[in-house]
Amino acid sequence: MRLTRPLAPVFIAATLGLGAQVATAQAAPAPGTNGTTEAAASGTAASIHRGKILSQTCAFCHGLPDYVIPYPSRHVPFVGGQHATYVISALHEYAQGDRAFATMKAQGASLTDRQIRDIAAYLASLGPETPISDEDVKAPPFAASCAACHGASGVSTNPMYPTLAGQHYDYLLLSLKEYKAGKRKNGIMNAMASPLTLEQMQQLAHYYSKQPSPLVLMPLQGPE
Repeated sequence: MRLTRPLAPVFIAATLGLGAQVATAQAAPAPGTNGTTEAAASGTAASIHRGKILSQTCAFCHGLPDYVIPYPSRHVPFVGGQHATYVISALHEYAQGDRAFATMKAQGASLTDRQIRDIAAYLASLGPETPISDEDVKAPPFAASCAACHGASGVSTNPMYPTLAGQHYDYLLLSLKEYKAGKRKNGIMNAMASPLTLEQMQQLAHYYSKQPSPLVLMPLQGPE
């Protein structure tokens, strides 16, 4: 079993899974910054502080350890420490209906582009945490095709693609099933998942869920 994670941040009820489209919105600042970028003068910079305030209601799902959503049953994903560019893309996909989950569609559709950038900046600022792993799991041979985007151990160096390492097994498996069935619409991931058998999807989800991870829970305390 995975070691217990410290209660640190996550937001977006079923938000980050596999695959991503190129986000056209501005990427968030690196962790440790004051939440501004060179675009600050024009008022378009992403703000970690604003994102923290905006995302507090989301912590009631993403800040609860081992919280499971029914129908279909799966853990709410870790999103703290996730790539900002990917978070932006995922929220837009929910808002546009490219991901089929009513709660997140409503959440994404209620946000402006600026608010989405702010939330993404805040989530990205929460990691990384010291990676932990209690199991040495070897990658299945067919995981090599995933590594081009997601990295060999599920930590992508390209902010377009989500970190998979340490994500919940059941969430990863459901995401793959949804891409295979077309319930999540993403050209790359639909093509990648289409030929996979159930056993192969289970092996991939197991492998990535056991890798050392920078992903964390959202804090439940109110904004400063």
